[in-house]
Amino acid sequence: MTTPPVADFSVLVDEGCAPFPVQVNNISSGYQITQLWLIQEDSISGADPGNFLIDHIFSDTLMTIRLEVTNLCGTRIDEKEVLVHPYPVVDFGFNVDEGCSPLYIEFANVTLGNPETFFWNLGNGVTTTDTLPPSQYYTTTDSMVSVYFVTLISTNICGEDTLTKDITVYPPNVKAFIELDTLEGCEPFSITPKNYSTPGSMVSWVLQNGSGQTLQSSNESNPEFLVSGEGLYQLILYASRCGTDTDTAWFRVLPAPEVAFIHPPYVCEDSPIQFTDQSVNTTGYFWEFGDGQISSDISPVHFIPNRESTQSLFLLIPSSITALLHFKVKYR
Repeated sequence: MTTPPVADFSVLVDEGCAPFPVQVNNISSGYQITQLWLIQEDSISGADPGNFLIDHIFSDTLMTIRLEVTNLCGTRIDEKEVLVHPYPVVDFGFNVDEGCSPLYIEFANVTLGNPETFFWNLGNGVTTTDTLPPSQYYTTTDSMVSVYFVTLISTNICGEDTLTKDITVYPPNVKAFIELDTLEGCEPFSITPKNYSTPGSMVSWVLQNGSGQTLQSSNESNPEFLVSGEGLYQLILYASRCGTDTDTAWFRVLPAPEVAFIHPPYVCEDSPIQFTDQSVNTTGYFWEFGDGQISSDISPVHFIPNRESTQSLFLLIPSSITALLHFKVKYR
């Protein structure tokens, strides 16, 4: 004949700090029994709950350890309680975590876990052991963004916790400033203006032609603009955060060279050949005749020794526009 099981255990330690290890002495008995532990919403099968830790509590907690022992004749239950104390879990906040100098900051302390002591380092040379520190003003100069680091340390009998947060303070008066490394160039003209506005300011750019028509825009700090078309152009830089300001710069785009030249179709033996430049909008010349000879004349004269030859001729202009022609010289 089979009898109902006996559920019986004792806890070896009934009070302590989280994470609290559950230690039991299980003396349950019975024929063909199964055993189930119920602890902190978890279930563990077996004669022992193993290395179970009671954790993630934020106040003194009386925790129930339940053992269910079952066989064919029924289920028997035994329960014991343990008292678990929390360790501190630091948390705090600000009314704002960034802004313009002077920045007024208020603090909130929502630390959990029965905190007993506090130590604040407010990042500006001020420290306090109050639960809540006094409000502070954080400042910076006109030329830099300042970051302050606020740290709170809390302790109790079960341990210590630390949290650090930062406060960003921006200069009080925004100033927009553009630097251009060149004021003119040939089309297509690529220009990358440099932004030297007040640190921390938000910037945007607008490119306009001489009549005030907006052609391009950008929110990058140092954008690149590619401009086609001869004329005068205006760059406008807008800076904002703690106030607003604008700066303007002008540059000119010169027309691209139109490269062309002519030469006679025939030349007498042992006679030079005349090349005549017909290019437009040029400021300098570099001729390469394809036989290793070069010239910087506007319309050079060149001697070709072969009886009949086909050669490559290059006319290079300082704008990097190049004309490449192939010509055939016949002698009479």
